[in-house]
Formats: sequence, structure tokens, C-alpha cells
Amino acid sequence: MTNEPAQKIFQLRLDQELFERFFRAFPGRGERKLLLERVIELLVELADQKDAFVEAVLQEARERYYED
Repeated sequence: MTNEPAQKIFQLRLDQELFERFFRAFPGRGERKLLLERVIELLVELADQKDAFVEAVLQEARERYYED
């Protein structure tokens, strides 16, 4: 038996263009994994503010796409 912590697989589907841009922006070996792990850690730390974050994203979307 190993002493390594249990891990889960996290998968998501991305638009092909976004996927390619992400891989070009972060080409280093292990770089994408580390980046995503840190982003998820930060989101968990800020979870109590998630409603404010979601509202800010929605407001930005409204400003970008719905207002003339």
C-alpha cells in the first residue's frame, strides 16, 4: 500500500479554439496541471465569496454582450 494521498480525476470539455490557445499559452510539462490545481485551490479558499464572484462575471457578460 502506498502513502500517497487519494486523488480524483477532474475532466472538462473545452471549445477546440480555447483548448488550443490554452495549450499554446502554457506549453511546459506539468505547467497546465499545476496552474489548474492552484486555480482550484484559490477558488476553494474563496468559496464563501462565490456568489459575489458569479454576480461579477454575470455583470461583465451583460456589459460585454448585451448593452449597446
